[in-house]
Amino acid sequence: ASFAPRRYLFSGSLNWGTALVNGFVGHILPAIGTSTYNPGLVQSIAMVPLSVYIIHKSGRPWLCVANGIIGHVALIVAIKVVYRFRTDEALTMISFMLLAGLVLPLVVS
Repeated sequence: ASFAPRRYLFSGSLNWGTALVNGFVGHILPAIGTSTYNPGLVQSIAMVPLSVYIIHKSGRPWLCVANGIIGHVALIVAIKVVYRFRTDEALTMISFMLLAGLVLPLVVS
């Protein structure tokens, strides 16, 4: 890791884009919109500012956020695949999450 530390920082920070999108859009905005608590809100209040900091330090913040959006699109596609084709839920979700959380960030970095 000492040969190209910025490259590995960027690779690790891509998944923080997923944390940012999930925390802000999935927990904080709904809590503000409905004025109610939802599971994950407290964690998101801590995680979203941390993810903004890490993404900012990555040097390519918009790519990190795009990775977070693509990761959530993969989740939606996986759910649709399960319902439409009646695939095994666990296997389908594991496959799509490995694609979105591991393969995609490694390819991009």
